[in-house]
Amino acid sequence: MASRALFSVISASAPARAQEFPGDDDWIQARCGALGEPLADAAGDAGADGASDVVGDATAAAGFLARAGERAAFRVRLDANPAPGGMLEPLVWAVAIERNEDPSTYELLALVDGASGEVRLLSNAPATPDDRSDIAETSLGGPWPASSHARVVTAESASGGDADWFLDFLVPLDALIEGGVAPTTTVRVWFGASDGDANLGADVACGDATSTLAAAASRPTTVDPAGDP
Repeated sequence: MASRALFSVISASAPARAQEFPGDDDWIQARCGALGEPLADAAGDAGADGASDVVGDATAAAGFLARAGERAAFRVRLDANPAPGGMLEPLVWAVAIERNEDPSTYELLALVDGASGEVRLLSNAPATPDDRSDIAETSLGGPWPASSHARVVTAESASGGDADWFLDFLVPLDALIEGGVAPTTTVRVWFGASDGDANLGADVACGDATSTLAAAASRPTTVDPAGDP
């Protein structure tokens, strides 16, 4: 097992690392469901707290997508620093991806595993309908070191009265393509976290403790929402 990743906290106003992560203006917020509202999630709504609590509102979305060269980039807003003291907490932060027009299940799970210090892409097949705790088990790509494929960034928001944080991570596009998701493939996504399993068991944006996957699914989008070549 790899060691847990050591991070330096990056200021929200600092430039991105050279051509690795998107700049602040490159991130595009994901939106909830058919109404297209910004991806939101109240602090503590699913019983999660701290770094497993995904947060956001109409002015500070909970999740973002972007492209960074030949990598897809994901950004999730959290209620606490996921790497206090520079060391990732032993939690999982994940983006589930649906590509078959059935929002009750997801096919891929891109994640940061804080315990192993890795970024991975997993397949969730067969999938259990409307089950956030369904564990994705089959590797499609990686593992990639979180020390090079993830970062912690301070966020200029304060859900629940305290400072929020971003966890950004990168997944190579060729791994996503192998899983059936090209940059232009229409998908739905879920941004969430778990206490250590490869699922969204602790919290999911656009939902609460009782929400089904279908109810919390994003509006259709792509992993390259800006249409970058």
